[in-house]
Amino acid sequence: MKTHQNPLPSPDDDSRLQLLMDRIGTPIGEMVIVADHDGNLRATFWTDREAHLHGELRRQYGGFTLEPARNPHGLTDASGRILWES
Repeated sequence: MKTHQNPLPSPDDDSRLQLLMDRIGTPIGEMVIVADHDGNLRATFWTDREAHLHGELRRQYGGFTLEPARNPHGLTDASGRILWES
């Protein structure tokens, strides 16, 4: 007999994707930057859409944790340079 396994981690599962979140001020509002521990940019959103960000991350990755981080892997500074040099 086959058993069905849930492909999404449970809320108590330590294998949940751990994400780092920082914020950066821009001329048109505050932006949220989300990265993983390997330095991959996972998402950017404006803070006025932060509730939507959580829903999109849940839809995309299933279980995850978000922890505040200062300039994760240099992505906040890189995003700022892109915004200010454009």
